[in-house]
Amino acid sequence: MFDGRKDHTLDAKGRVSVPERYRNILQSQDAREIFLTQSAVRDRLCITVWSPDEWKSFLERINAIAPSHPTRQYLDDIVLSTKEVCSFDTNGRILIPQHLRQFADLDGQARFVGRGKNFEIWNPAKHEALLQSHRDNTAIDESLHLFGV
Repeated sequence: MFDGRKDHTLDAKGRVSVPERYRNILQSQDAREIFLTQSAVRDRLCITVWSPDEWKSFLERINAIAPSHPTRQYLDDIVLSTKEVCSFDTNGRILIPQHLRQFADLDGQARFVGRGKNFEIWNPAKHEALLQSHRDNTAIDESLHLFGV
């Protein structure tokens, strides 16, 4: 399970080191490459990172949806059309393609954020703003007890 968060430096070419803990999880799954896409969630302007197993599972789920269905078309346009396959170099780095760096507004720093089965790559300032908006949403307090919080 991917959890926690870690900030890493993004070099001028767009290379960034994936946190060792995340690499260890991927290596335990024999993953030699990962899949990067734009986040499908409208208010999450970040990169979603998929292991090969999770990517395969996602493809199976969306292939069960009729191609004419609006949700399928949305996922095709937002997720499938932005997919990039990234391999690790010998230093545990990946090269984030320019179009994904632009989408997530990555420049100099990248924040890796665990999301359970996947993880995300964020502009740290935008992630902090998202966290603050969550903190400001007092309506969520009414349902936190459902999760034992």
